[in-house]
Amino acid sequence: MVLTSTSVGGAVFPLVVRQVMAGAADWRETIFVLMAICAVMMLLPLIFLIRSRPEDIGLKQAEADPPEIESRMAGAQAEGTTLKEALRQPEFYLIAFATAGLWFCLNGLVTHQTIFIGTELGIGIDTLTLITSVFFSFAIVGKLTLGWLSDRFNKVLIMFGSVLNLIVGLFILRLADYGSVNVLYTYAVIYGIGYGGMFTMMQLVIAEFYAGKSYGRILGILTMVDIGIGGLGIPAFGLMQGAFGSYMPVLEIMMGLNVVIAVTVLVLYKIRGKITAVNS
Repeated sequence: MVLTSTSVGGAVFPLVVRQVMAGAADWRETIFVLMAICAVMMLLPLIFLIRSRPEDIGLKQAEADPPEIESRMAGAQAEGTTLKEALRQPEFYLIAFATAGLWFCLNGLVTHQTIFIGTELGIGIDTLTLITSVFFSFAIVGKLTLGWLSDRFNKVLIMFGSVLNLIVGLFILRLADYGSVNVLYTYAVIYGIGYGGMFTMMQLVIAEFYAGKSYGRILGILTMVDIGIGGLGIPAFGLMQGAFGSYMPVLEIMMGLNVVIAVTVLVLYKIRGKITAVNS
């Protein structure tokens, strides 16, 4: 639920762009409008809603953090795999490969999809902004649905299903021809669900393996790797498109990489099952 806000922005702001540009504004004027909206949305909550201390809302520290809560938190923090132990485990590197590979694909595709759909497929700005809005609207569905499922079923298996969802979405996008608007909306729905769901599942799967006193450090290292590799996906998509002269071969490469990631997640599922069996 917490992660849905980014997708809400992704769903709403393309419609704002569409409306502003419909009034004969160019992209520079549109950026100024977005900048003003973002400034208001960031500053007003900080000024009027966010509070840093219990005293700011009429509470004392003891009332804000009752001793029993502190005791439970301390007990939870005492458990779990240490960072040194994690670095000696193969599953740590499998998780790093899977999550970094996913970020590589997701960042690259989301950054380049508007260019691909708008230029290579020839879709106009009005339809393109609607497709983008649908994409992020269903990312909200993915985050909520997969989060709900992960509370009830094996988290690693749910992540595997999400990767399959991404593969299907890429396959549908690969089939898109000039003017295939319905196919693009189908892509936006399916890949959007997988895209949003992966935001939830990557963090939950890391917690599934490494929740405990070292979780923050382990998550920090994996996040650093994810951001580094994920950032490379954006220029890599552009370089590959330049080399091939089309995004279509790039989509095929991404499908292949996602298949490898799906196999990696299945291996993690097997490892997690063995760990659970040993602990029980």
